[in-house]
Amino acid sequence: VGESGSGKSVTALSLLQLLPYPAARHGAAASIRFDGQELVGAPARVMQKIRGQRIGYIFQEPMTALNPVQQVGKQIAESLRLHQKRKPRDAMREAARLLERVGIPEPGRRLFSRPHELSGGQRQRVMIALAIANKPDLLIADEATTALDVTVQAQVLALIKDLQAEEEMALLMISHDLALVKAQSERAIVLRRGEVVEAGETATLFASPQHSYTRSLLAALKPGVRPEAPPADAPLVLQATEVGVHYPIYAGLFARSRSVFKAADGVNLSLRRGETLAIVGESGSGKTSLALGLLHLIRPRGEVLFGDQDLARLSSLTLQQLRARFQVVFQDPQGSLNPRLSVGQIVGEGLAVHRPDLSASEQDRAVIAALEAVEIDPDWRWRYPHQLSGGQRQRVALARALVLEPEVIVLG
Repeated sequence: VGESGSGKSVTALSLLQLLPYPAARHGAAASIRFDGQELVGAPARVMQKIRGQRIGYIFQEPMTALNPVQQVGKQIAESLRLHQKRKPRDAMREAARLLERVGIPEPGRRLFSRPHELSGGQRQRVMIALAIANKPDLLIADEATTALDVTVQAQVLALIKDLQAEEEMALLMISHDLALVKAQSERAIVLRRGEVVEAGETATLFASPQHSYTRSLLAALKPGVRPEAPPADAPLVLQATEVGVHYPIYAGLFARSRSVFKAADGVNLSLRRGETLAIVGESGSGKTSLALGLLHLIRPRGEVLFGDQDLARLSSLTLQQLRARFQVVFQDPQGSLNPRLSVGQIVGEGLAVHRPDLSASEQDRAVIAALEAVEIDPDWRWRYPHQLSGGQRQRVALARALVLEPEVIVLG
């Protein structure tokens, strides 16, 4: 456990030599022993036999960990064929069984879906199915349940625990969810700035933390002060009437759509200035599709009013100008941040489009203020997304939305 950027994921990735060597390096005395075998400096052929077979890895961002052009069933089957020498048909049957086991609805049909056709929670479940496919001796779970709703989270954790009991599997869990860590682990290590500040039995560590940093993490578990509700006569800023988001279903690449999948249908909602509206539901229930429809990032059915303006009736130019007033933080920061732009360019891009009246120095000051608001070192504005942790990328995505001081912000 530890805050974003504390070194949790880097440490876990180093166990399987998944860091960008030789830019990354281990100290002269470093040793990583797995079942008695030294992994530091192990040749590629040795690591290939261990990765995916004896050590499974649930990556933090499944959208970028999964192959975007390959069906998810084939990705799981590939691991089964390589490590277990299963025949293609048998491997696909086992892939379907694994998808069903991690709670994917209609697993036989979802075998043929590509990652972008699944919700964020469903992609996470595919990642879990891929990691446990070969019943590894060690499972590394990097924020494995972050994108899952509470019901599926409980199912997945129960599944991992069942596998752990059946296969005597070891589990290395990385999580910012301290309640989850407390319930699921026997021992815990607290990292800060790449160094271990405290370690021990989980029950003892939570009951009597010795380090001030550990105490500050545990203090964050306490509920914060609830903000005051806006007055009943606060102006409406967003109103949706009978909004739906439908996706066509195609039988093949060149086939016409035979039917539609209704991700959201007949939704009515309103949002007043200063008010917080929560949209909840299990993964795949249509939450993200509805949000994209409200923002007209997907053309929805029904009517969406921003103030007194019907978004469907606006020209592309007018809609673009209006977007400064409503911003979004996407669910997957790795996939939504341009890897070729620096952090400063990403956060400042909206200012360049919507506030061309600002000088370069004024834009830079606004970027610095936005980064400081989300507790990102302003000097990091010269870094690129791949040089940040998953939590830090999420903060950059939040800064990008906040820098324009929008009237509505949608958290995906």
